[in-house]
Amino acid sequence: MRNVSKVVASFPAYDIVAPKVCSLTNLPVFKADETVALKGPRVYSIFTFGSVASFAMEMNDCPIESYQRALEKGHKTHWLNANAVTLSAGKRDKETHYEINVGDEILFEGFVFRVEKDWNNNLKLVKVETKRERMNRAYNEAS
Repeated sequence: MRNVSKVVASFPAYDIVAPKVCSLTNLPVFKADETVALKGPRVYSIFTFGSVASFAMEMNDCPIESYQRALEKGHKTHWLNANAVTLSAGKRDKETHYEINVGDEILFEGFVFRVEKDWNNNLKLVKVETKRERMNRAYNEAS
């Protein structure tokens, strides 16, 4: 887990904390397999970041070839998976999830994405631009 500065909400099973922010883009930054929490009307929904490249590396495949193949076939290359909810009487370590909101722009694996609602109470990542494009635009606006 990364160093975090602010606990947004705390429950017996997990804490919701503010995400780390990239100093170059001023956007929250995430890595594959990190979990985020979206506040609903009554409870938080937990999601996990995933991508073609991170899964390929986990399976000891070439991430570049896998990414290109996914693009050629029109598949998503980056996503948020909804986590299942389990009830248990057993003791577990307290988990930490990062706060996220619909409409947030975030940085994930070199791309800026906007978090949007998807069907069936899911979330989707909509690609906005690359990190380099965001940095160049910010530099040009400052000049």
